[in-house]
Amino acid sequence: MGLKVAICACLPFPTSQGSQVLTHAVAQSLSMIGCEVHLLTYAYGESRVEMNYRHHTAGRWVPSRKLRAGPSIWKPVLDSIIARRWLALARDIGADVLHAINYEAVLAGLWVRKRYAAPLVASIHGLLDEELPFYFRSRRVRRYAQRFGLLFTQKALPGSDAVLTLNPRDAKRLVELGLPEEKVMWHYPSAVIGDIPDRAGSRRLLGWRDEKVVLYAGNLDRYQGLDVLFSAFRELAKRHDRLLLAVATTSDPKPVREALGDLQSRVRILFTHDFEEIKRAIVACDAFVIARTVRYGFPIKLLNALALGAPVVIDDRCAYGVKSGEEVLTYDGTPGGLASSLERVLFDAELADNIRRGALSASRRFSLEGMGSDLKRCYEQVLSRVRQP
Repeated sequence: MGLKVAICACLPFPTSQGSQVLTHAVAQSLSMIGCEVHLLTYAYGESRVEMNYRHHTAGRWVPSRKLRAGPSIWKPVLDSIIARRWLALARDIGADVLHAINYEAVLAGLWVRKRYAAPLVASIHGLLDEELPFYFRSRRVRRYAQRFGLLFTQKALPGSDAVLTLNPRDAKRLVELGLPEEKVMWHYPSAVIGDIPDRAGSRRLLGWRDEKVVLYAGNLDRYQGLDVLFSAFRELAKRHDRLLLAVATTSDPKPVREALGDLQSRVRILFTHDFEEIKRAIVACDAFVIARTVRYGFPIKLLNALALGAPVVIDDRCAYGVKSGEEVLTYDGTPGGLASSLERVLFDAELADNIRRGALSASRRFSLEGMGSDLKRCYEQVLSRVRQP
């Protein structure tokens, strides 16, 4: 029997959001390579996934069903419950490793680590001093959020036995902020895609005929760079008649309607929690946009788009692990740059076909088996280090 891993993620599960998709992939990948995996999350979600690991829940009685990331009045209650449940789970299974996914679970893990003799590995999907300010509008509150995030990073994360990031830039910055270099590692993520829908059939189901369709899929938070996308689409709509913007989201579509109110006939809102519907839209689109302006973390939607063979146009600040012009097409973060790159993909069939093929090839570098092996190697290094006399 392989290592026994008790994973905790303080979030609703499963859902189609990036952190949840990655959490599922972490558990699935470790199970695939022979680990005994137990995942603990909140007791609610919005979808179903095939699991080859044990899923445990906590806090079923708490009256919170918030799906989106960010602060919540009930999170401290849920997280204190989940910490105690995690300790009990670790003892029940005789866990070899405690794996915390994201910051709330790190706090719970530090509490469990004091009461259970197993190393704590922390996976962070972004840097808190960069991420937390995006959840607030007030400049003053955002400054306080940035300071709190920095304090947490420098004071809480070092209590873990290892810290994993999703790209080398974040790992380097953690070391610059004072974390011991031997504790900081990084790996590229993976995602579980399943069957790939037929492109022609998907376009028929969606009612897309001979239009060129630009797709954005995800939440409508400020860090997603939607102002850049909306400005670029407005510019393209002036030059091309049969052009649509499709937005697949679980968020309130009000920001889209406010920004493109005079172009409503050119906009399609796909409000869905169903990942199969999102997959159909990705396969069917003519260009898939990732406009997020932040450098931290890794856009999980990139993994989905690569595996589904979509022509991705992505801000070059977050295009980790992919080759521009071959597997994706990058742009410089400006509306004009995005419009130019979209125009190339939409109206150069040879380029689009090459990027589709390149995307499918690139997706093999982000395999579940590869991520599972990276994580297991990290566990073994940490276990070796903490067992030294």
